Amino acid sequence: FKDSILLARDLRSQERWYRELLRTSPKHQESTRIWAADIAFVIDRLHAMNRPGGEFAGVLDLERIGVLGHSLGGAASGQITLTDPRVKAGINIDGFQFGDMIDRPLTDPFMFMGAQRPWAGDSAIANDVFFQMAESSAYVVLISGFTHGTFTDLPLFENVWGETDSAVDGERALTIQREYVKAFFDKHLRGRSTSLLDGPSSAFPEVLIIVRNE
Repeated sequence: FKDSILLARDLRSQERWYRELLRTSPKHQESTRIWAADIAFVIDRLHAMNRPGGEFAGVLDLERIGVLGHSLGGAASGQITLTDPRVKAGINIDGFQFGDMIDRPLTDPFMFMGAQRPWAGDSAIANDVFFQMAESSAYVVLISGFTHGTFTDLPLFENVWGETDSAVDGERALTIQREYVKAFFDKHLRGRSTSLLDGPSSAFPEVLIIVRNE
């Protein structure tokens, strides 16, 4: 179903294939909700540690929490942003969006970052249905030359692990991710304006960015 989602040429078709993917992937659904609950537990503990007498005692700014994750971790980031009002912004990095977002639009800023997959069309967006449903600021960042593994640190160790299928140098791959993640959280958690999220960037020609509800 994942290939059908990427090849879908309208939102109705993508939603239909997505519902089939979710229906036939109960373990992924369960894992996404468990991981989101784990994130909520960590936030609970951070609040406890930030209280007077706690290990951090007022040091943490817990009014501006952002969450990001890769692959199924990206789905968990989407789920916790959807379900926990303490999370103010989130990023799903190259993960199909398992969880409950198919029936609940996003109301907090969110970014879907992923690899461009030319075989599916240069602008094929795996999570377009959720992007289009979003009621908040939403972004799609598609990066040419990336594969699923490029979003990890594996391209930095190609001499150890062998061919990674990435067409992008490891340092360059990390720089692209770092700059877009930072720009997103700076804007939506720290109130710092940035032009990087406004459209194409000459510094990063590999990147296609699409924005809505700004």
